[in-house]
Amino acid sequence: MLDKGKDIPRGGILRKFPSFRYSSIPIFRPVVLFFILCLWGAWAGTPGPALGDTGDGAIISPTLPAKARADLSPPDCVKCHRLESWVLATKGGKHNERLTCIDCHERHPPATWDVIPECGMCHIGEPHFTIQGCLTCHADPHAPLELVIDRHTTEPCVSCHATPGSQLREFKSFHSAIACTFCHYSHGFVPECTDCHKPHDKTATGESCALCHQAHMPLVVGYGEEEVVAAACGGCHSPVATLLEASGTRHADLACTFCHQGKHKTIPACGDCHDTPHPPAMMARFPECRQCHNIAHDLHL
Repeated sequence: MLDKGKDIPRGGILRKFPSFRYSSIPIFRPVVLFFILCLWGAWAGTPGPALGDTGDGAIISPTLPAKARADLSPPDCVKCHRLESWVLATKGGKHNERLTCIDCHERHPPATWDVIPECGMCHIGEPHFTIQGCLTCHADPHAPLELVIDRHTTEPCVSCHATPGSQLREFKSFHSAIACTFCHYSHGFVPECTDCHKPHDKTATGESCALCHQAHMPLVVGYGEEEVVAAACGGCHSPVATLLEASGTRHADLACTFCHQGKHKTIPACGDCHDTPHPPAMMARFPECRQCHNIAHDLHL
């Protein structure tokens, strides 16, 4: 039975049924909803004024003539896209310095739904730009140098950082076998050597390691004109360092690289510093210095 006089609708198609309470029939509400959706679909599918642009990226309103359209500009973008605008202004780098919003996003929906440009539209002519999947690392084009990288990436890195890449390939070491991002797990991050390597001596730091070792060719030991203290060399050459320290000679007061200059394993001749210290007759009898003075690190005087 229908309840009379309760929840009587006061308008619409049910007004002529004052005694009808529609909620008492469970199926009635879905039927009414279906009927409304059908009407909505029929109205939405009716062809109306075309949307588009005039060739310059401006949107044509469906209700306004073309001459009344509004041209979009970057200040218009900020009104809705505040977060993107802030990220671009603070982390955008060259994307912020050289471009505006509409240089990349040339048109706005509904004029087009293809609003995200391809990176290759601008980034061409370099090996790095041929790599597919830009967004794998450059996840947010508004902050292009805020990279998201995993611990197994090498080729994208060396396509930009060519010198480290060529050093790793030419001068093989354990470093050549690991991914770039194993050490540089965040873009621009440079770890301390001692994060992985036990130092030669307790005073060693990342800066002192770099006096001899270059990270991308660590076995090519070279120190140029830099002075390397005996403690650093003595970490590997401990017997020699011990002899030199105990000798009490002037040699013990010198940095190792004073004699072993430029390149690892360089061994100078005594005459490079001492010229001809003895008379010719003595030099003829003892042509080799070590015949009397033993070795440079443990001189017999």
